[in-house]
Amino acid sequence: MLYGFGIGEKPQTYIYPFSILDAGATPYRAVLNTDVVTNGTLSYYRGKILPQANSENLRQIRELYNDGDIRESISYLADGQHVYYKNTRLPLNDHPDLYAIVIDAQNQENYLIDPKEGMVYVNDIAFEKQHSPYHVLSLNGGHVYHALFLSKDGIFYFDVVKNKVLSIDDNPFNRGKFTEIAPLVFSDGQQILYTQTKEVWGGRRNPGLKSRTTNICRLDEPNTGKWTKIGMVNHNFGSVWKNGADYYYFDQLGDTQLIGQTIYRITDQATVDALLSPEIRTEDIRNLVRTDHMAKVKSTELVHVTTSYSGRYAWLMWGVVFLIIGVQLCLWLLKKLGFNPKLSFVYKCKKPIFR
Repeated sequence: MLYGFGIGEKPQTYIYPFSILDAGATPYRAVLNTDVVTNGTLSYYRGKILPQANSENLRQIRELYNDGDIRESISYLADGQHVYYKNTRLPLNDHPDLYAIVIDAQNQENYLIDPKEGMVYVNDIAFEKQHSPYHVLSLNGGHVYHALFLSKDGIFYFDVVKNKVLSIDDNPFNRGKFTEIAPLVFSDGQQILYTQTKEVWGGRRNPGLKSRTTNICRLDEPNTGKWTKIGMVNHNFGSVWKNGADYYYFDQLGDTQLIGQTIYRITDQATVDALLSPEIRTEDIRNLVRTDHMAKVKSTELVHVTTSYSGRYAWLMWGVVFLIIGVQLCLWLLKKLGFNPKLSFVYKCKKPIFR
């Protein structure tokens, strides 16, 4: 604040952390494409010890993306015996089938899959063993706010506010053999299930994000049999499908591109042709929605997964804001009156003295 009003020095805006590593006869060297260093005996991740790690065998666990791409995780490490999330040792043994997953288009948590045990770890938190095996619903993230994992006992997800794994008892995918025919659109040959998202924001008196919900919906449009894929929309914007005489658009862009629905019914042949044109743009799709050339479909909500963002500390936030504004106003008035409110501190006997 002092610097902003021209009466103080420019403050440091970033604190660079330092850690003291135990000294040894061998110098430390960086290993892997991560923040790991080792001297051959001890290994550290970002300055914190990797307990009991075998530095010679350290490896990055492979990471799977929705397009089939495989990379190396920067959060999950293993040494042939132990498995680590960053510098925390996980309660499982290393084996070559372990892999991490990335849910596309999400600022997500880190997930590790143990296919031998059917287990899932989110960051360093294990899902409950008694509900395994778990299967991720999809690696596509255009129309989900939660990474959903299916089990015979329900649907499981990680709540970022409560920092724990929660569950929904009902799992509609257990009532049929569903296949993901398009990103986040599933069919068992008789019905279509898909995911849909919703956000709730507060008003002017109580602003901010209140909740995020991922719904699992059943498509209730007339279904005359087999769904036929007509073509892709600009490679990966979405796809056009036909069922009977009706055409549908299955979206892959998601909420971040202001496409609010996962499935739209296409109302005329000209729109089908426009969607399949190689020159189609994202704004063109939004315009087709706004002008009702693509209509919302009839559906039934089967499951909703909600994360609520508490507003109980909003009063504290506003109090801090008003305090800062008040202090800045006082400093501005003092400066106008010719006073220099710059403070210097003398510390004596561990007690600050103002002068």
